[in-house]
Amino acid sequence: MSTKVFVNGRALAVAAIGLVMGLLAVLTIGGLLESALFGVSSTGPRIGTAVATGVAVVALVAAYLPAKRPAAIAPVAALRSE
Repeated sequence: MSTKVFVNGRALAVAAIGLVMGLLAVLTIGGLLESALFGVSSTGPRIGTAVATGVAVVALVAAYLPAKRPAAIAPVAALRSE
């Protein structure tokens, strides 16, 4: 398994845990959010899908960019430079 796949998989797992916790929070306190929103349901499927997609994209980018450079270096070369 490559380093990029490992790091991105771990990032998506953490993002998925955050999404589940966020979904539970929205379902729990959704009534309070309804009063602050005008003409939009706090539990609407379009909003939920958009937020989940946005969080997943941000998590992938945040994990990929730092992992890109170290993954390009050979492990033996990195150990020899230490």
